[in-house]
Amino acid sequence: MDTTDPWNIGTLHKEGIWAYYVLSNYVGVFLCGVLMYSVSINPKKTATDILIAGLCSGCLLMSITCGTQCLVNVIYGKFYGGELACQIEAIAHVSSILTQFFCVAGIALRSYLLVVRKYDLPVKVACWCTVTIWSLCCLLTGLFSLFSPIYLMSNGTYCFFGFSSFAIAGWLVPGLIIALGVMTFCYYKIWCEFRRTGLILEAAMIIMNNSQGGVELAPMDEDGRDRSKTRTMQLDAVRRDISHIQVARRSAWFIAILLVGWGFAAITAVYELSVGNATEWLVTAVGVGGVSFSWWVPLTYAYTSEWHKSFMKKLFGWGCIPCLGVAWWRGAWEDSQHSKRTPYAESTGSNESSAQRRHSSHSPLDGSITPRRPIPLQQKKYPTNPAIIITPADMPCADHTIQTITEQPEGSVTNKKPSEDTHSGECVIALD
Repeated sequence: MDTTDPWNIGTLHKEGIWAYYVLSNYVGVFLCGVLMYSVSINPKKTATDILIAGLCSGCLLMSITCGTQCLVNVIYGKFYGGELACQIEAIAHVSSILTQFFCVAGIALRSYLLVVRKYDLPVKVACWCTVTIWSLCCLLTGLFSLFSPIYLMSNGTYCFFGFSSFAIAGWLVPGLIIALGVMTFCYYKIWCEFRRTGLILEAAMIIMNNSQGGVELAPMDEDGRDRSKTRTMQLDAVRRDISHIQVARRSAWFIAILLVGWGFAAITAVYELSVGNATEWLVTAVGVGGVSFSWWVPLTYAYTSEWHKSFMKKLFGWGCIPCLGVAWWRGAWEDSQHSKRTPYAESTGSNESSAQRRHSSHSPLDGSITPRRPIPLQQKKYPTNPAIIITPADMPCADHTIQTITEQPEGSVTNKKPSEDTHSGECVIALD
């Protein structure tokens, strides 16, 4: 190694590190591009979907520039391009990080508006917010870079602005603090709202953890027939709260991977400002987390979105035909149609296949379906009084038992058999 070359520093195996960066970045570019296309053709996309696509645009900005620079570095065996390449990479890094944090903050804000304020952010507004975030992050970072020094990090693999420069101390750090503050405030308010709604939250969580498909709710009384318009309104509120919980849980996933992906960056910033140049291993950990985040986002979206999951199966599932058969791949098309018909499947996280849905929708409730282990209700009083019907395809109750939860002093749970008028095979959770 030429120790006199300022662009060839570091003692770690840079070629191996750059090779991982190249692979991870280009995989992220491909998956993020597929995600953005999937969102664009989704007929039922929401504001969260738009903001996630904006998050992917930030990942693309970093992955394309960083991946290409690392590929050139592998070829030449050092950081190639000098100050110009270093400046471009530093601008792309800061712009991308801020775009990602602001978009995730927007996802948390949409969840707060939906759960607490009962207001759903329009898709067009989310589009304009995403464009504004992306444009401001790039333009302001480029402007501040004119008077912010750059330097090659201690392991010699990538460039960044000096941590005492205005681009970092006056732009990046305050922006991250604002974004984290918005996330914290929104989820604190969401948590308070969930505590206030008591039974609605727990009933919804029971459904989401026990159901193998969509949740079907309907008003009913003790003999299983419609009785009250008030009860219908109560159950509509329960259905809405279930959808809100799904939105909030989906947002929490993206906040979690954001903090994991960029957690080492926060540690490095504190270390650089308080001690000095960060160690090579710490700098490498920042790069690994940052480039990995670009493909964590599409995988997390596929897990939380039935639409994107079925889209990915249609697009790439043909590779599994030799192992799983043609019927499995064709089932992806039915899954896509099912996700279109499910009104509150914004993030079901269900692993049920189309074959399981066909079986469960036509077979009687005879115990042949293996349910997930149910999560029991906590033994306490609740202020609300909803009733929930779950069809056999959603929550098998092999003993055909109607579980009635009464507000007794001990909070006991009593079971009683359904009357003759009760619809066969329905598991009912009701509160007297």
